[in-house]
Amino acid sequence: MFGEWDVMAKYAAFDTPLGAAFVDPSFLEAARAPVEQGGLGSSTSYKMRLFSTLPDTWDNNVRVTLGLLPHDAVVLDRGFNTAQTTNAYLGYTAVEESVYSTREPNLQTVTFSRTDPNGRALPPKKIELYINNTASESGFDSEGRQTFYTSDLYRQALFLAGDTVFTDYEVLNSYTLLGPGVVQGKQVTAIYLDPRQPRFFEADGRAVAAYGYDLQMWRTPLAETASVFLRAKACVETPKGFTQCM
Repeated sequence: MFGEWDVMAKYAAFDTPLGAAFVDPSFLEAARAPVEQGGLGSSTSYKMRLFSTLPDTWDNNVRVTLGLLPHDAVVLDRGFNTAQTTNAYLGYTAVEESVYSTREPNLQTVTFSRTDPNGRALPPKKIELYINNTASESGFDSEGRQTFYTSDLYRQALFLAGDTVFTDYEVLNSYTLLGPGVVQGKQVTAIYLDPRQPRFFEADGRAVAAYGYDLQMWRTPLAETASVFLRAKACVETPKGFTQCM
């Protein structure tokens, strides 16, 4: 999965497992919107990056102390990816800054632009994402194709002028390698109620809404110089502005 990918995400499913009464009406309205307005069946394109890093883990710290080389890992460029998906779904450059560091892996901050697409002023808006219960696993599907699974649980704090809105949600992904540089995936986003919402105890920790997306991914083609002189199969720009190739 290392590299930069061009992603086409199709909004394929929307479900309310506990019934519409547990869901904000705006969620239902958005799902019923016409395809051209982002409703079910609509597609959105964006880029996604994964790069190689040396995680600041207990295991790696022990290895360094013992004079051994630390293990590297291919990880999501969460700052870049969040800005890409947010801008794509909102339809304009809405994100002013998206900050994430592998040195502080449980927190990401997103600051929104103070102007709308027409140049009009907007009130301040910021999101803090608290990332918990991150998990990943690799294996093979029923047809023997290499598949990679990820899951992340988020608590989102949306800071608006004079108000803070909390949302808990989980994102589950599966990525299946179809061929060199071609991946097919699925994404499910499950929404949970916040303790301050009226039906929180009735929900009993269960998801109240679920969004499903079908993903088609193609690794971004390399510049000819990289493929010839570096003999690389994939390159990507890291959060620090360096280019990695493998």
